[in-house]
Amino acid sequence: MKKSCKWLKRRKKDLKLKIGNGYNLNSEIELKDIKIYTANWCPYCIAAKRFFDGKGWQYEEINIEKKGWNRAKLLEVGKSMTVPQIVIDGEAIGGYDELMRTYG
Repeated sequence: MKKSCKWLKRRKKDLKLKIGNGYNLNSEIELKDIKIYTANWCPYCIAAKRFFDGKGWQYEEINIEKKGWNRAKLLEVGKSMTVPQIVIDGEAIGGYDELMRTYG
């Protein structure tokens, strides 16, 4: 059982590095423009920011409450009216779940 767990962990790590056209996501993401649209009360916003901070990836936080935006305004920049909305290099990827599926 332990042997298969080690193999699975190693395999997951290999897969993370080979997503896309063989690019290493860890090096590629650092070069991109990351924006995260957040709200003060949102636990998934905090989790997304912690994820970026843990990876050492720089991002711009846009707090919709401080800007006075309603959630409908998020549709203009993201994929839904929920927070967080994450935009990487001008492409809306969605929220925290999509972030984890793509880069987690």
